[in-house]
Amino acid sequence: MLTKAPHLKPQLSLTEFSALMAFLISMVALSIDIMLPMMDVMAVEMGAKDANAAQFIIGSMFLGMAIGQLIYGPISDTTGRKPAIYGGLVVFIIGTIVCALAQDFNTLLWGRFLQGFGGAAPRIVSFSIIRDLYKGRAMAQVTSIIMGFFILVPALAPALGQGLSFLMPWRFIFVFLLIHAAVVCVWFGLRQPETLKPQYKRPFKLRVLAEGAWEVISNRVSFWYTLAAGTVFGAFIGYLITSPQLFK
Repeated sequence: MLTKAPHLKPQLSLTEFSALMAFLISMVALSIDIMLPMMDVMAVEMGAKDANAAQFIIGSMFLGMAIGQLIYGPISDTTGRKPAIYGGLVVFIIGTIVCALAQDFNTLLWGRFLQGFGGAAPRIVSFSIIRDLYKGRAMAQVTSIIMGFFILVPALAPALGQGLSFLMPWRFIFVFLLIHAAVVCVWFGLRQPETLKPQYKRPFKLRVLAEGAWEVISNRVSFWYTLAAGTVFGAFIGYLITSPQLFK
């Protein structure tokens, strides 16, 4: 049976908590995969000069996420989990609006960058919330349940994007993402209490970040696992951003 950490009171039911965390974690994956069927059309209509430029619609979002995930974790240790996720969701919503209203390709890419930068917050900080509430074997079990929900997103999102494109212009995809982010934000705000106790907060200092990075790099086990995971993930990203051209 799953047990919560002894210093925290029970909060949401396991089902609701798992669903909420899955929706938060999957925002980035949804925002990436839902674009795949329409990338070429978007690039052409936005005036992209290079036939391969459509790849930047995905790459710019990954770039924003890569930078954002370095920042939101330490911020959540300083301000608490909820303010960090709220901040990220606001940036994501702004980026989505920029994309929906973009009149040229460069503006669209900047909007995608903001989406990735903002989406990094729910993607990263959600795992901190899980760690605050569950420990050891229970945390692994909860994470497995959440990943079970999450794994459906990459499978269904391209079909969802294609279906929306049949019914509406491609800009409606960003309207859908905007509505999704707003609903998740309200759900999270109303139902999930703060999980970081005040005594566990840490000041946001570059020295602390540097020490944490050095701890990971200097540990042989964590370094090689990180390098291996990064290599595999890099290959996956390369395939993902070129897949529309490979299969068209």
